[in-house]
Amino acid sequence: MGLDRSVVHRNLDSKVKIAGMELFDIITVGAFASTMNLIFGQTNMAGIMVFGLPALLAFVIYLGKKGKPERYLQDLIRFSVFPGVFCVGEELSNETRRRQVVVKS
Repeated sequence: MGLDRSVVHRNLDSKVKIAGMELFDIITVGAFASTMNLIFGQTNMAGIMVFGLPALLAFVIYLGKKGKPERYLQDLIRFSVFPGVFCVGEELSNETRRRQVVVKS
């Protein structure tokens, strides 16, 4: 008894987006909102600082990432924080990697 047909779901490779933003972006905005709540939660400016600034950040991320590939924010943070060489394609040997890494002092 052979398998003639099987069901293949088409959305297995689709991006997970909520309100047009990736999960990492939503977590970033939520972490920023919770930090603002810890700092400004009991002040008179709590509404603006806890709800307004994270909403502005979400809007800026949404517009800034329009047309960019997925995981753009993670790659931008990794490129900005960690020094070194980031290559696409061929794998570098350890000696080549040591020669190309520039250490900032």
